[in-house]
Parts: sequence; C-alpha cells; structure tokens
Amino acid sequence: MARIQGSISKAAKDIMHGYLTVNVQMLKRMPLGQIKSLYMELRKNLAVLRSQIVDQTDGEAVREKNLSMSRTHAAVRLIKIFGRQKKMAL
Repeated sequence: MARIQGSISKAAKDIMHGYLTVNVQMLKRMPLGQIKSLYMELRKNLAVLRSQIVDQTDGEAVREKNLSMSRTHAAVRLIKIFGRQKKMAL
C-alpha cells in the first residue's frame, strides 16, 4: 500500500499549493485511516483559506487564494466521492 511520506498536514499544504494532486489511483493505494486524516486536514485548511482576508486591489493575492481554494475544494470533493463509492464514513 502506498502511504504519504511525512505528515498529513504537510501533504495537505502541498495539495493546497499545487505540488501534489489527489486522484483516484492515489486514493486506492492509501489506507482508509490515512484517507480520513487527509480529508479532515484538507477541510481544516479550506476553513483557514476561507477566513483569510485579502486586499481586493492586489490581483495576484486574490488569484493565489482562489487557486488554493479551488485545489483544496477539488481534493475534498474527490475524497468525498471516493468515500461514498467505497461506503466509507468520513
């Protein structure tokens, strides 16, 4: 089974910044406990991102926040769908 090397919080931040992508093949090789931990950490990061206040005149900062939110939300959605297919409680 493939495991995420290092901490789950570091992997969640890598997903948020675009260094790591979540896909079905990756999730199939992960243990269920690690998938649940990754899901919870991504949800926590998404809440932090949503609470950040960015100056609306700084276009690059707004773009970066929106990209990070998009990546994190896509990963959360994919894990939720994968868990529903595997009848896994998240």
